[in-house]
Amino acid sequence: MKSGAKGLCAGCFGLAVGIIWGLWCFAAGFFFQGSFSMVSTMGSIYVGYGPTLMGSVIGGLWGLLHGFIAAFLVALLYNCLCKCCKCRCCKKGCCCGNKDCDGTKCSK
Repeated sequence: MKSGAKGLCAGCFGLAVGIIWGLWCFAAGFFFQGSFSMVSTMGSIYVGYGPTLMGSVIGGLWGLLHGFIAAFLVALLYNCLCKCCKCRCCKKGCCCGNKDCDGTKCSK
């Protein structure tokens, strides 16, 4: 997005959530081994994920990819909704977005 514009950077938000989810998937597979039922459940979703070192690395990569895509799409939707919202309650001013405008001499 342009500097000064409000909204989320979809790439940065996606990467941040992807890293967190990927680390969680890795940690769950590596540290909890077979004692955590989430690992076996997620193994049916993420191909190659399991309670081993290599399975944990594969699960971490799947988590990174999955988390990135999901958060990227959420940020895009958020930014789209922020651009489309023209109501006074969101802008706290006139429909033109100018906070000092009272609506009587609106440029739009």
